[in-house]
Amino acid sequence: MKSFCFVVSLVFFQSMFCQVATIVDKDGYTNLRKEPNPQSEIIGTIKQNRVFWYSEDYYLDDSEWIGVFVSKNQFSLGCGYNNFVKGYIHRSRILAFEDLETHEQNNIIFNYSTKPFTAKGKIIEVSDEGFLTSINGLFAWGTDGEIPTLEIDKLELIIDDVDVKIPDILKTDLYQKLNEYSLNYYKIGDTYFIQHFSSDGAGAYEVVWVVENYELKQRLVGNIY
Repeated sequence: MKSFCFVVSLVFFQSMFCQVATIVDKDGYTNLRKEPNPQSEIIGTIKQNRVFWYSEDYYLDDSEWIGVFVSKNQFSLGCGYNNFVKGYIHRSRILAFEDLETHEQNNIIFNYSTKPFTAKGKIIEVSDEGFLTSINGLFAWGTDGEIPTLEIDKLELIIDDVDVKIPDILKTDLYQKLNEYSLNYYKIGDTYFIQHFSSDGAGAYEVVWVVENYELKQRLVGNIY
């Protein structure tokens, strides 16, 4: 499934196609480099079965290197649009979701429901211009500077009758409704990937939950345009 790239920087991959991928590497990880060449500074690593966004424009041209956006922390918490490191990986290491077969979700239950948003008990911060900046100290995904209308009522993930624990904090920064037609499941070995899109319009965002041996290992969240 293809999505438009979220805007992380006006000078880096502006308006390019971005898609979700993981890596394939016999070492179990690949290096993230500052520039598209093997002598460039290593600014991080990407482990096997961890997900990120890559630029399709760079994937389709003749370059041996692909521009990627990697979350600064494993659960995409806290920094909103600035929560990504920009870098390059060698194209031989990439495994795009679009190249994977979708997994038949017979052994997966993903319950996601919403309820009307209430400000009661929440710390809501707005800018001097009146735009929403955070709720309870966290960036609010799903809004375009406005107060959300829906919040999560229930988020449950069960695989092979095992309840995958999702910490409450990973539910409290996601707002607006899930687009049920965008829900996709993938599987590599013992690792499951649950991908979906939420909200409408300019506040739309994408989420990928990564579950390994029935334990949540990563949550990737970002805007799409």
